Amino acid sequence: RNCLAAKIVALKNVSFGQVLVEVDLEGQMVHALILGQTASEMSLQAGQEIFLIFKSATIEPGMSI
Repeated sequence: RNCLAAKIVALKNVSFGQVLVEVDLEGQMVHALILGQTASEMSLQAGQEIFLIFKSATIEPGMSI
């Protein structure tokens, strides 16, 4: 249930070595904040097809960044 296919739209460097990953999930934009080192180790890039795996307790509906 908490594993969904999606596509990376953009990766943006933000403060303290973190990367904001913008993802298209069936037309809905989802944002995830990850460590820059993780993005590098996983070779994440715009246009890449991925699977989102998440805990429902970590979702904040309507949150804007």
